[in-house]
Amino acid sequence: MRYDLMAVIGLPLVLWVVCLGCGLALERLLRLRLENGLLLPLGLCVAFVVIFPGYVAGVGDVLAVTLLVVVVLAGLVFAKDGLRARLNPGWAGAAGLAAYVLYMLPVIAYGHWTWSGYDFVNDTAFEMLLANHIKGFGTTLGAIPQSSEREFLVQYLNNGYPLGTQSLLGTLSGLTDTPVEVLYQGFIAGLAALGAVALATLTRGLLDARRAAFVGFVAIAANLTYQYALQGGIKEIGLLATL
Repeated sequence: MRYDLMAVIGLPLVLWVVCLGCGLALERLLRLRLENGLLLPLGLCVAFVVIFPGYVAGVGDVLAVTLLVVVVLAGLVFAKDGLRARLNPGWAGAAGLAAYVLYMLPVIAYGHWTWSGYDFVNDTAFEMLLANHIKGFGTTLGAIPQSSEREFLVQYLNNGYPLGTQSLLGTLSGLTDTPVEVLYQGFIAGLAALGAVALATLTRGLLDARRAAFVGFVAIAANLTYQYALQGGIKEIGLLATL
């Protein structure tokens, strides 16, 4: 039951707090005042930057979790205009919530935590392996005995494979004390939700808030994007959210 709640409800809440805190921290540092909705995708980008040095140093998730918590708390405590005024992302947040529900519908309909698309493509297994390895050893190979797992990791860690999304997933796994596989599909849905928030915010120059939110949701619900999420395309949805 705990894992089911964390997979569907807990993960998006933790991701929201992390992105909000990181966005507020950078906003405070740069002495800017951004729209509440834009803080979330900005915070996602900051989170990627904050956690990665520890993994490059090969110290596992301890340093990454510590740095992330410090930055998030600093952002929340020193929020410009006070935290209460920055919590509501408005209609952009509604677009993000709708996108999250849409992307998590297969899991919700199943009734228990799971991930989708494994029978179609087994890349999900590779991404989970990378997230778990980074969580324990960082981007270095680590003390792993000769095995198919080791051969896979040697290939992926040595060829410049993008590891940002797997690193953040591993960090959230350590932060919440929840296995990577439990959080996997919810994390992808959360990234899609942040993409919807960004799109709904960036179109505000042309549309009112409600129409911009609708456009953001429709854009993120595009068939190809949705299919990538269902087959476990963690780095593709992560790229979209940050872009």
